[in-house]
Amino acid sequence: MLEYGNRDHGVFRPQLGDWSGTIKSGRIQPARPADPSVELPPRLGEIARAWGYSVG
Repeated sequence: MLEYGNRDHGVFRPQLGDWSGTIKSGRIQPARPADPSVELPPRLGEIARAWGYSVG
């Protein structure tokens, strides 16, 4: 990233990214609930617990 301009990244394409009403609202939105059927990889679970997150 420090030398981002030193590479050819191709043609700029407008309209990339999230242009939904959520982003356009200009407000912080509540988090979406996590899918309870998806398990975190073991290492990510360890990190999340170390940071104080509740991990199923």
